[in-house]
Amino acid sequence: MCAMRVHLGCDHAGLELKDHLIGWLEEHGYEPVDHGPFVYDAVDDYPVFCLRAAEGSPPTGRPASTASASSSAAPATASRSRPTR
Repeated sequence: MCAMRVHLGCDHAGLELKDHLIGWLEEHGYEPVDHGPFVYDAVDDYPVFCLRAAEGSPPTGRPASTASASSSAAPATASRSRPTR
């Protein structure tokens, strides 16, 4: 059985959380795919990283999940992509 791929992206405020999630996912047998950012930048453009993570989730093929977090008070969002027929 293949590990489920999880695509992640965030803005500067979610960088530490994203890094923590990547470690947790790896420890639990998932395959995290980091779409950035990779270093702290107070003026980074959150939508760019969110879109990269969303585009990384395949519309077909094996299942994948996408997670993103922003600096707003809104909770992190996640979507699960299932293979289509």
